[in-house]
Amino acid sequence: MRKSRFQFNLVTDPLDVSRYLESLIQGFRDREILFSDQNHQLVLRPAEILELSLETSRRKGRVNFSMSFSWAESVAHKQQTLDFDTPPTSPAAQPEPSPEESESDPQDAPV
Repeated sequence: MRKSRFQFNLVTDPLDVSRYLESLIQGFRDREILFSDQNHQLVLRPAEILELSLETSRRKGRVNFSMSFSWAESVAHKQQTLDFDTPPTSPAAQPEPSPEESESDPQDAPV
């Protein structure tokens, strides 16, 4: 399977961040997480067992907080995953974009 990547960056407020986190939480519960923009979509299907990594640091008045998840995909999941280069056929269930988000470039943002 070829490598697929979706990246997203956004400068926003804590309420907006909480909406994105709630959407991710629902995706983990449903075992299907959809990332999309106008041109591409990527569907992830979390496995039964996940690895969760958290990292925080505070340095010179700046705080960094990172959270990452990883899992092994089964062959069945790989076959069900939508091709990253396929344009979305329906709108993704995502929080409403803030004014700052609509001006941002989705290529510059992490998930």
